Amino acid sequence: MSKMSQLQSINPHLQMSGDLENMTVGKELPHSSEVEQALIGLLMLNNDYYDEVEGELLPEHFYVKFNGAVYASIGQLLSKGFEASPMTIRENMKTSFDGDGDLANHLAKILENASNAFHVRDLAKIIKNYYLQRRLIEVGQNLAHDAQDIPASEQANKIEDMIAGVEQTLFALVENGSTVTYQDLKNPLKNVIDQIAEAKKNQGKLVGVTSGLSDIDKALGGFHKDELIILAARPSMGKTAISINFAQNAATALNRNDGHGGAAVGVFSMEMSAEQLTSRIISAEAHVNSHKITDGSLDDEEFTRIQACANTLAETKIIIDDTPALPIAAFRSRARRMKRQYDIGLIVVDYLQLMRGSAHSAKQGRVQEISEISQGLKAVARELAIPVIALSQLSRSVESRDNKRPMLSDLRESGSIEQDADVVMFLYREDYYFEKTLPPEVDRTEEQRTHLQKIKGKAECIISKNRKGPTTTVALSFLPQFTLFKDYVPAAAVDQYGTQGAEANSGGFVPNTGAPLPTGDIEEPPFS
Repeated sequence: MSKMSQLQSINPHLQMSGDLENMTVGKELPHSSEVEQALIGLLMLNNDYYDEVEGELLPEHFYVKFNGAVYASIGQLLSKGFEASPMTIRENMKTSFDGDGDLANHLAKILENASNAFHVRDLAKIIKNYYLQRRLIEVGQNLAHDAQDIPASEQANKIEDMIAGVEQTLFALVENGSTVTYQDLKNPLKNVIDQIAEAKKNQGKLVGVTSGLSDIDKALGGFHKDELIILAARPSMGKTAISINFAQNAATALNRNDGHGGAAVGVFSMEMSAEQLTSRIISAEAHVNSHKITDGSLDDEEFTRIQACANTLAETKIIIDDTPALPIAAFRSRARRMKRQYDIGLIVVDYLQLMRGSAHSAKQGRVQEISEISQGLKAVARELAIPVIALSQLSRSVESRDNKRPMLSDLRESGSIEQDADVVMFLYREDYYFEKTLPPEVDRTEEQRTHLQKIKGKAECIISKNRKGPTTTVALSFLPQFTLFKDYVPAAAVDQYGTQGAEANSGGFVPNTGAPLPTGDIEEPPFS
């Protein structure tokens, strides 16, 4: 008798399915109890094999309850430093064992038939594939059952929700091989300890995805997985520009030798086309005025820089979806697909209020619809375990105040945005508002000119909410003609490409403008 055949001698009572008990009767679900027992036998034969399947194979993947319980017991014993043998497993399981006969005999038979002819990882893969096959059957049968009972009046909402639910379930199966969401502290503790160890190893250096701006990275420690980061501002502050800078910097860091802080980035742009975004990226990378790129008034040297940058950018992993008015359900679906195909580590959404909720939430009002969208964005961050940066508008009440620096209460249309966000950042440029109050250039006082020169090109990133650290305000340099934000350069001379020089001036703020400091108004493109 072959080894596999002998494994059939285990008590039939123990072959009862541990899952899908309500599925169609009469046809046996895909499984192999022989393979399950062969793997357990190998683990008892050599406990070191457990390291090869831990985390990949779970007790729920086993079709036979008894086999899954034995596998779980082996893991418990080894985690406590004990040997996993028939004797120790029997002691560990004796209070929960409900099979016929002696538990030790069942375990001894499995060990007796164990053979090193099988590779433990191959066996684990077979068990897990059978599990996935059974889950697919379950999803398909549940879908067929639910789809038959949809009233005509609810078809639009129900069908959309069912498709989103099935896709989420299938994604979870692909990523984890499991749809179970509850767990004890063991795995979270391990993950937290690993994060702490990584932070200690880096000695305070960046742990998350880089923004490319050192002071923001210092304030936040980078953009962390599972986080929803809201970046809000009034129009023309540059929120689209800085979000694309974040994406470009993260993707560029991925291409460096160590890849530290880098990530492939998925950009969902509902306001601008992929070509418009790419034009901004080229302007920032090549340091060529965005107006010149638009109207074609480039000199040869600028065109050469653009061509050189294009070759580099072609290797940068920024994936753009420019579908307008994207529904939140479609966003979740496309984000999962980007994760599978490109392994994205950061998502940028421009912007939240241009997305659509479900038809049901839309009927309940705009506030409820925005709440559904913000909750959906946070759910994607959690599900894909990556940071999501979502741009947001601010209410017009900002414009009616003397102090126009944004506050959390200015988030437009929904308090749930603040509630769902892990980080809330506001972008503010004093020069934008100050210039609006000034008379024509010829009528300005020396005091007005001096103050404008001091603040020209300075932006503030106001971190008003930060679940993992303190709130603060970070000063940045804004280069409007390049649609580019850079680290703040106080009182430093800069050359025409925004490079910090060696000499300081009289003490005012000098932005990296890419040109000599203007004496009057400069023409700036509008920024969202």
